[in-house]
Amino acid sequence: MPFDPVTIRTTFQPRARFGEHDQVIIREYIAPASSEVEGVAAHDPYKEQDQRLAAKIKDDLDTNFPTAYGWQIVADVAQGWAGMRLWMLMPPNHYAFINLWQSPNVRREVFNLGGELLERYRQSRERFNIADYLDARAKYSGLVNRRALIPS
Repeated sequence: MPFDPVTIRTTFQPRARFGEHDQVIIREYIAPASSEVEGVAAHDPYKEQDQRLAAKIKDDLDTNFPTAYGWQIVADVAQGWAGMRLWMLMPPNHYAFINLWQSPNVRREVFNLGGELLERYRQSRERFNIADYLDARAKYSGLVNRRALIPS
């Protein structure tokens, strides 16, 4: 069983363009559990690669889409996957995944999957609209409505 997330770094990122919002970026790490000793974290040789990949995916999403959506990224290079979710809209344990071993162009997969998530929650790819965002949060967010369904 993995351990609770450990915060590695918290940074403040001021808005880069007109119409964007400031961001607080939290980098966390979840250590794998050791199979030999209970309650002890195992050594993870892929920790730095996981962090770099998650940061790269976050940068790609912020470059191509409005930064106000608040993407949450998880990556596991050893197992060959990366997951993303819209932080305030998607349920806490639901991610959309990319298979890193079968994707010839990970950047294109990130762009396509990010756009599909925004479309599913009826959000704009070009501009952040607070009214649409609050409406989607009231309808679909598991944080606001425990019985909310994921839109199809």
